Amino acid sequence: MISGFFVYFESMFLSEDFDGGCEDDFVQFGRDVFFITSYRSGRFCGSIQGDLRYWEVGNKNVTPQKERSYMELEDKEMDIWIKIIIPTSAILIKTMEFIVTVFKKTCSLDDPDYQRCGSHPHCIQAHLFCDGRVNCALSSLPYGDFDIQLYI
Repeated sequence: MISGFFVYFESMFLSEDFDGGCEDDFVQFGRDVFFITSYRSGRFCGSIQGDLRYWEVGNKNVTPQKERSYMELEDKEMDIWIKIIIPTSAILIKTMEFIVTVFKKTCSLDDPDYQRCGSHPHCIQAHLFCDGRVNCALSSLPYGDFDIQLYI
């Protein structure tokens, strides 16, 4: 089975540098060859908010899908780095919630265990459809430039 990983951030509230960088708090994805890191994604930090089901162009209260998703297409495993600086004050609460879904790059239409994500070839386990989570990633270009199908 040739597969990949789709990561979708439902929400996040982590520190972000004044210049928009992610030094203190971040989540990052990558891959390795044996024990040597061969690729690292951009870092995710700051605030990811809103429900993508209600996203409209120009709505600043919902983080667009491109800024809240990552897809691994090249490797059969995925590394995740999470760095969170524990605040000295209990006033600042840091949170994040993300979903990782394994998908098959292709499947047949008559496969009872997998269901195709729209008209694209990616397939997820059939029981994940309509589970209230964003599980489908539909790639048009590798590494993050993709559309999301919402099956909720």
